[in-house]
Amino acid sequence: MYAIFKEEIFEKAKKIYNQHKNFESGNINLKQLKAYQENKLREIIKYVSNNSLFWAQEYRPESMSG
Repeated sequence: MYAIFKEEIFEKAKKIYNQHKNFESGNINLKQLKAYQENKLREIIKYVSNNSLFWAQEYRPESMSG
């Protein structure tokens, strides 16, 4: 697995795994899990919009209205 060789990726994978484990064990509820996931999605969209010309054009406000 590629993540084994990249410590940063491995740590992110562990964090995601722990989030789902906490959800399955009842330590966090569905609303909390969804809020976390939506926040991460917003971070990703912001990152690609700022760092990729293609995605910056794809995620223009006028292109997301429909």
